[in-house]
Amino acid sequence: MPYSEILKFTLPDDASSGQTIEFYVSAQLTSSPPEWSNFVIAIEYTDGPLDALPVLLMGSDYWRIPKGSDARWAFPLPAVGQEVTLFVRIPGISAGVYTITAKVGHINESWEEDARQTKQMTILQAPSEPTPSDTYASMSSLISSIMMLMLIFMLMTVMRTLLE
Repeated sequence: MPYSEILKFTLPDDASSGQTIEFYVSAQLTSSPPEWSNFVIAIEYTDGPLDALPVLLMGSDYWRIPKGSDARWAFPLPAVGQEVTLFVRIPGISAGVYTITAKVGHINESWEEDARQTKQMTILQAPSEPTPSDTYASMSSLISSIMMLMLIFMLMTVMRTLLE
């Protein structure tokens, strides 16, 4: 019988590479578990382009979660129905498809999982900034177009003069 549930598990759906993304997991106890001394929220880096996912928790703790592993954070045992939230930041994320699983449970002598939710997010490659040579090439093209229009205008003026 599950004693807990995941209330909210958000992942961004419009992030680009290089950004710092934020998400959170909220969970609660649904009934009083026997023999639980803590309440644990775990983040599993299930799959993605990196060997290990760098995360900042609650704004300060830095972790690297290897692919296929999880990192667990224990909280004091909350009252039934009390929401517990873990805030996570991933700095400078790389492009790719990531699968992340949020898990809830407790640790007495070993980890015991009670509930889980898995989500995917796609991080797009950020558009690159134009280089000076790209800027020069576009300016050169613009100047050539303007000169061509001036030449056409001059030819039309000469043709009109000759026809009169």
